[in-house]
Amino acid sequence: MGYYLPFYRQVQMMAAKGVDIERSTLARSPGYAVALLDPIYNRIREIGRTRTKIHTDDTRLPILAPGNGRTHKGALWVHVADDRNSGSQEPPIAWYRATMGRAGESVMSELAGFTGTLQADGFSGYNQLYKGGAIREAACLAHLRRKIFDVHDSQPTELSTTAMAGIQAIYWIEEEIRGLPPAERLAARRRRTRPLVRALRRQLMRQGKGLSRHADIAKAFAYGHQAMARVQSLPL
Repeated sequence: MGYYLPFYRQVQMMAAKGVDIERSTLARSPGYAVALLDPIYNRIREIGRTRTKIHTDDTRLPILAPGNGRTHKGALWVHVADDRNSGSQEPPIAWYRATMGRAGESVMSELAGFTGTLQADGFSGYNQLYKGGAIREAACLAHLRRKIFDVHDSQPTELSTTAMAGIQAIYWIEEEIRGLPPAERLAARRRRTRPLVRALRRQLMRQGKGLSRHADIAKAFAYGHQAMARVQSLPL
């Protein structure tokens, strides 16, 4: 059951090892488990939505569409509240949800009733959540770094090297202030990090203008500039 494979393939794998089991038996087992675990899942989600900050992300997954020989572009969402590195004494909490698509409605329903800071990537499906101000956006620097790093790792240039250095400088500050009280971290970010973020945004905007919009590094720069343009202040 630990394989991310259709049941018919798992049946074949087990048969090759001498285990004869019907696909219907495999299919029933998760159904029983879901019925038993659903109250626990709902309680975890209920508690998670009472936290003041949640990190969310998704992974695209192909899901079989029986009958037409194709797959859906599904998604597996994770929602995490874990502020131990910020000095919080609250225990970490995480929950997952699989969907048949990646529509913004999935995010809206899963985070219904949540108020606070949402750390996420630049997926447009989150935009509806930020309207009204009950949920505050905290753009995820790790997503920007990954986009630039992927380009830098395969074909490093002066532009990508400079951008990576700017992001690393921000990471160094976070390493230094990790675990400090919120007021001290906020003061450090306002005094030391904010100028670096603004400089990085100017760099991405300025250098991105001279690149072909089809270039991978230009797409990474555009992603970062747009994300930072939407964020008005740094999260705690």
